[in-house]
Amino acid sequence: GAIVFERSEPNVMNSVFVSNRSNRDGGAVANSRSVAAYTNCSFYYNYADKNGGAMTNHVSAVKLNRCTFNGNQADENGGAIHSYGSDPDYVNCIFSGNVATEKGGAISLNDCDAKIINCTIYDNNAPVGHGIACHNIFTNVTNFSNVIVQNSILWNASNNIESADGSLV
Repeated sequence: GAIVFERSEPNVMNSVFVSNRSNRDGGAVANSRSVAAYTNCSFYYNYADKNGGAMTNHVSAVKLNRCTFNGNQADENGGAIHSYGSDPDYVNCIFSGNVATEKGGAISLNDCDAKIINCTIYDNNAPVGHGIACHNIFTNVTNFSNVIVQNSILWNASNNIESADGSLV
């Protein structure tokens, strides 16, 4: 990927991430144990061999405001974004045309407390959860995803939100 933030507090504004690639997680950006903010950023055609075509969040608090994710792809989960053990907030964001081969065409949430507010999520694709997939990565643990989706538009797919393993939406 283009950037890895480890135990940091980045504030990224007015940036464009195009055609980046990771042979692991986070095609453009990987946030690990960080408190990160992204404002007015665009993520186009990024690719991850594993999770998070554009971005991956591992045990991080991530705030996205007015960001666009289009045409990103992950060979596993989260065509645009994959989060694990994180507290992501997505506000006024657009997710379209993202693809994952397993779960979460746009967004994959594992063991997360997430807020998706005033977002538009459309034309994303994955076998499980075209728009959003919420699940627990460990089957014998009681940590689940708790997700609030408020005043958002999810359209042009029959399976836009998939919740499994005790996760709540």
